[in-house]
Amino acid sequence: MTVYAEILLPLPLNRTFYYTVPPDLAPAAVVGARALVPFHRRRLTGIIIGLKDEEPTFDFDLKGIERILDEKPFFSVSYLAFTKAASRYYFSAWGELLLSALPASFIFESRTRVRRTERGAEYAASDSAGPREKDLLLFLGEKTYSSTYLKRTLKISGLVSIINRLEKKGCLEVLTEVGKVKRRRTAAPSPSSLQMEMDYSLDEGLLQSIRPIVDSLSAGGFQPYLLRGPAAEREGIYRVLIQEARRRNKNVLFLSPEIAATEPWREALEKKIGLTVVPFHSRMTEKERELSWRSIRRGEAPVVFGPRSALFAPLDNLGLIVVDEEADESYMQWENPVFDARRGAWIRGQVERIPVVYGAHVPTVETLALVEEEGRVISFGSGGVRPSVQVVSSRSRKEILARPLITAVRRFLEQGEHILIFVGKRGFASYLICSACGFVPRCPKCRISLTYHKGIRRLVCHYCNIQQPQPDRCPSCGKGDLRGRGAGTEVVEEELKRLFPGRTVERFDSDTAGTSGKQKTLIRHFERGKIDILVGTRLLAHQVNLAPVTFLAVLNPEVMLTLPDFQAGQRAFLYLSRLIRFLDGEKKSLYMIQSDFPELPVIDRFAAGDTETYLAGEREFRELMGYPPSGQMIELLLSGDTPRSVSAASRLVLSRLKAETEGVEVLGPSFVSRARIAGLHKVQFVLKAPDRQEIDTVLPGILEGISIRKKVIVHG
Repeated sequence: MTVYAEILLPLPLNRTFYYTVPPDLAPAAVVGARALVPFHRRRLTGIIIGLKDEEPTFDFDLKGIERILDEKPFFSVSYLAFTKAASRYYFSAWGELLLSALPASFIFESRTRVRRTERGAEYAASDSAGPREKDLLLFLGEKTYSSTYLKRTLKISGLVSIINRLEKKGCLEVLTEVGKVKRRRTAAPSPSSLQMEMDYSLDEGLLQSIRPIVDSLSAGGFQPYLLRGPAAEREGIYRVLIQEARRRNKNVLFLSPEIAATEPWREALEKKIGLTVVPFHSRMTEKERELSWRSIRRGEAPVVFGPRSALFAPLDNLGLIVVDEEADESYMQWENPVFDARRGAWIRGQVERIPVVYGAHVPTVETLALVEEEGRVISFGSGGVRPSVQVVSSRSRKEILARPLITAVRRFLEQGEHILIFVGKRGFASYLICSACGFVPRCPKCRISLTYHKGIRRLVCHYCNIQQPQPDRCPSCGKGDLRGRGAGTEVVEEELKRLFPGRTVERFDSDTAGTSGKQKTLIRHFERGKIDILVGTRLLAHQVNLAPVTFLAVLNPEVMLTLPDFQAGQRAFLYLSRLIRFLDGEKKSLYMIQSDFPELPVIDRFAAGDTETYLAGEREFRELMGYPPSGQMIELLLSGDTPRSVSAASRLVLSRLKAETEGVEVLGPSFVSRARIAGLHKVQFVLKAPDRQEIDTVLPGILEGISIRKKVIVHG
């Protein structure tokens, strides 16, 4: 009896096809295994997602599987179910989602190589050969080249059709080569040899508060929880929950927004409870990532730790998912395939029927509302004495740094303390403007203002990284001077060096700390007292192993509110809240905010320590406007190389939306705030509805046949 396999072919096809399974391969052809299959001239790696005995009804002959690449299923059935559910929720292609989760070496395809025959040599010397045919045949000579190399080198238009035509004439041979499947072998991770430490971090009250989570580990079933409390207490709870999951022979997936936290967490878990922690993140080399993947798939990893990409680790026998610091926006992946690991953890918990624990001192409104509706919020502790928060106004002053801030910096330096200052942008000035005509230099690809970097005397686009030398005079009118506006880390560093000569001031941004090695060096120098003042961006805010200080300042956080984003206020409040962890709770610490708009609710509520009032106001605003979690909202972004292609696609989408979206509010089309990035023109639609099902019903049909680049961003 013939067996038919439904095979998902990831990029570039992102579709499923049926292939026959030869009798000698049938026992191995199980759901979840990878298979090498023919597709036109190529050989592609596909994933078997189903088997059936009845022959599918097609008008063409079914080809057979050439080779099974795995001795046992590469993906479990539950893993396939999870990734399929995630692809549906985020309107992402299932194959693209699976491919992004895999080490690059796991999915490969054949190479097509072209060779000239003797007849081809004769044809090239004749008058019958066309100019492009002759160029190709003469270039080939006696050698064999890949089709990709020929396209890149010769740049002959219609090269594929020329190759096909010459092959039919017998002038060329087209060969298909398939590389060998790499099978890296490694020993299973050995248990930690470190001596375990006793953990006395939790009192009886905290242990009782998490009893419902422990009971869920035994009972099974999806149940979401939110732990609201300081990081130290949360870490102790996580260790207890991981131990409880392991006592039940269940594995644990632990998500953290910072890759830098991987090593400290591994060491802490090994010391406290003697468990092996397997990291899984994008900064690992291809070999490291592949070895981790295989170790996890073989069941040798009781705990997997990593950022958003670790959500797709192939863990079987999963018993618990932890999402720490759930308020961090790093959990959102904005490039295709677009997904939010926080909601992805929720989906995986539903598929696996296990509890999911979110943790944060100050949570997002979305997670708070979801857990309140379907699970339980467990609040504990306040994190000790809150540092003094002082807000100083800089609205009427021309100085880069306000007088009270300068006074505070001088006082703490005289006390022998070290200082952290956070700035929203890197560079010297956000933009330059002509004093005579108002001209602002902009990126020719992205059409946004170029940031001035004084140290290298260049204008830099922070989106496509194009650079231009600093002009001496205005390139538009040729008369005026170009003056900087909007302070960045570079100008703050320069001002601090001017005000405090003899003190060591360093920057911590992607210009000065672009690699992990440079970051570690700067942090080490700061902790050893070689740096008095460290000026950083959000890159510094994501460091987890920075020694606490007694004075910290944030300059103009209100710039975060200028973004056209309904979550801008929440992000600003959460950003200010997270920086408290850098202050020493054992000493009298000062947190200073310099702002042109100190009366803004975000700044005012944070300074007062009134988190609950802020969250209540944010939820009221969302409910009034129909934003998540009170309603459903999806952004559809279309991008293309020319305005004409984007306009044509936008008109088609708009006509479909008008015809199909009764009950769905449609905003747009409109240019996005940064409409042209890296040469691509971008247009945005926003879909709002009280219920997600209404959008699910219409959006897939609307997207069908839209050939230009598209991205769907699901909020909530």
